[in-house]
Amino acid sequence: MEPQLALQDALEKIDAAIVAYPNHPYLLYMRGRQRRLNGDLEGAVEPLKKALQLHDDFLEALAELTVTYHQLFKRNGDAESLISAIRYVDRLADLDQKQGAKDVLFLEMQGKIHYEAR
Repeated sequence: MEPQLALQDALEKIDAAIVAYPNHPYLLYMRGRQRRLNGDLEGAVEPLKKALQLHDDFLEALAELTVTYHQLFKRNGDAESLISAIRYVDRLADLDQKQGAKDVLFLEMQGKIHYEAR
């Protein structure tokens, strides 16, 4: 199967699961991640935000939303996306530290985004 078809197939399966479990944070996270991987950055934002509304300390969803907004900034050059990326990466790094600093990648991501914002 071609990579693009495989990505689309994965999104269709996730969407079908969401029909059965519309408020499942992990499924919403997967929908947002898959949309980002498919190149639909704008379409990735809403399910990721909804996942965070349901589970506000979901580190992976915060990381994915940070990456999505950062990619939107890189593509469009808009300050609003950069500000959103900064806000979410700061929250991500703070929560990760409070949970025992599971992943140094989050601090590296924070440093990179803040450096680019200078």
